Amino acid sequence: MDKFRIDSHKLIYHVHRVNDWLEGKTIYPIYIEVSPSGACNHRCIYYGLDFMEYKPRYLNTETFKMRLSELGTLGLRCILV
Repeated sequence: MDKFRIDSHKLIYHVHRVNDWLEGKTIYPIYIEVSPSGACNHRCIYYGLDFMEYKPRYLNTETFKMRLSELGTLGLRCILV
């Protein structure tokens, strides 16, 4: 770990990306985690969402598709859903 709090065990696999980052170039993620739905059908008694007037939210499908295509051209390799 360093001042950037980066876990270095995978850095050796992406040396060119690390060099670009160190040189101040714009870099993009290799993988992302996406939650297309901000809704939960579990109603745990200890969970405060009902009390806080929880409203489910969903990622717009067309926007999501457009952004995925864009991210793919920028080097995205993996999506975790």
